[in-house]
Amino acid sequence: MRWAYFLPVVASAVALALISGCSGAAGPTFFPGLKNPADEEKAEEKAPEPACKTTSSCAGVLKKLVAQKDRSWVGKPVAPEGYSDGTRLFAYRALRKKMTCPEIERAVDETASARSKLSGESNAAVRALMGKVNTELRAERLARCRHKPTG
Repeated sequence: MRWAYFLPVVASAVALALISGCSGAAGPTFFPGLKNPADEEKAEEKAPEPACKTTSSCAGVLKKLVAQKDRSWVGKPVAPEGYSDGTRLFAYRALRKKMTCPEIERAVDETASARSKLSGESNAAVRALMGKVNTELRAERLARCRHKPTG
């Protein structure tokens, strides 16, 4: 239980480091190794979503996706490798009841489209998970959202 006291200290230190490091692009920074958060956001927009390599990094990616307020990542397709670890799919599962109807619609479209692009034995488990997530999202859409019937 001692870690409960340690967490606010670490969070405060990180916040201080980020605030100190954000003195501007031209000005000196207290921590020169830190990058400008605005530059990092621009780089994230351009870079494809990488597959995480470890359980802890996947947990961090999942936490980041779920915590993002604007959910701008929802419905934006990524390369097949971006689905290989399942993190994005688990984020859809975690957010399913919280997403707006347009977000659910985009997620349904994304998972259906991406599933058809995943091929081979190495992607069998991801395809199966994606099919389950797509079914769950469609059920949520049916329960909460008015949508145009297909066909």
